[in-house]
Amino acid sequence: MVRQRSERKPNQPENLRRITRFKWIVGLGLAVSFLIAPGIWLERQFFTPMPIADAFRPLPPPLDLVVFVALLVLLGAILFARRPRPLILAWVVLFALRTLWDQATWQPFLLMYAFFLFTIAFAAWDEPQRDRNLNAAVLNTGRFVVVTIYVWSGLSKLSFGFVHFVLPELLQSAGVALPTALVVRLGLLFPLGEIAIGLGLLLPRTRHLCLAAAIFMHAFVLLAVGPLGQNYNTVVWPWNVAMIAILVVLFRGTAEVSARAIVFNRRFPLHLAAVALFGVLPGFSYLGLWPTYLSFRLYSDQYHWATISMTPAVRLKLPPRSREEVTVASDDDGYDGHLNVAYWSEHELGAIIPPEPRVFREVARRVCALADDPLDVRLVVTAPPDRWTGEETRTTRYCDAP
Repeated sequence: MVRQRSERKPNQPENLRRITRFKWIVGLGLAVSFLIAPGIWLERQFFTPMPIADAFRPLPPPLDLVVFVALLVLLGAILFARRPRPLILAWVVLFALRTLWDQATWQPFLLMYAFFLFTIAFAAWDEPQRDRNLNAAVLNTGRFVVVTIYVWSGLSKLSFGFVHFVLPELLQSAGVALPTALVVRLGLLFPLGEIAIGLGLLLPRTRHLCLAAAIFMHAFVLLAVGPLGQNYNTVVWPWNVAMIAILVVLFRGTAEVSARAIVFNRRFPLHLAAVALFGVLPGFSYLGLWPTYLSFRLYSDQYHWATISMTPAVRLKLPPRSREEVTVASDDDGYDGHLNVAYWSEHELGAIIPPEPRVFREVARRVCALADDPLDVRLVVTAPPDRWTGEETRTTRYCDAP
């Protein structure tokens, strides 16, 4: 006998459906990033692990691999669990213990995904009707994080370096041919547009327009840095895809969600953590008090760069894989091998090492282990260029530097 329509099990409420989709996007995004860039988590001679202090000891192989696999297995269980809170909390604890002491894992996409997953853990899975306000608060915290990422990312691109160097290169990689003078003159419209997208997502009247603009922006980035463009920084490709999916789940069809509900989400304690991590602390990076990479400055030119130069004796001692990354060109100081640390780390790890001076010094110290003379290895660190003039400041260190 066919059941009457009134006897059927009621559908999931809308907010719970969104949270379930949100969980799948975040979980899959994390899993893909783990698989694309396993080198972040496993021991590599020059790059990982990168303890934040000498007192911390790295996980010896194969323990690093055991933790890596455990995180992946937990993610799989979280995706299929109907009540994933205990599994998520276990994952977050293991992730935090593995990550907090190792600066190599301080990647912006990992911070975003991990916080999203932690937030999702506190959703109401059993009695969604009674606790629908809690589920709305979970979603609004996610929306707040997305808004702040776009705002900080856009603010970091209001710079000479982005307009004169990064933007023309991205446009060229995407097959967009524009006169250089025009790009420079109108270049600030791009970061201003990114800021406008973030702020516009707050307002119901502009939300759908800004949602479309954000999707277009991520598609452009994929075209520019993906296999049809620069074919570089592979780990950000799925991040851009995930951001498109997150935008749709969190913002599409949400005319009833006000800007006030997103920004002043006071009844949900984790919202205060979101305000601190994503709303406030990125600003401290401009004072040198917070990592630039966790401030969403990708493709802004507002971060440090480093080059390691070496004599032939050191270059020939490098492992074959690393030797392939060396640019061979003799200079007046007797160095004939040069490594761009960012590009080198991307090829070795699958992701760029956090661009911090301390990280660069540690990488150089590990290269110095191959040197017979302290002057055989030279590290040149270039500070973020002046925001308005592009003027650069460089510091030089050798193996005998403290």
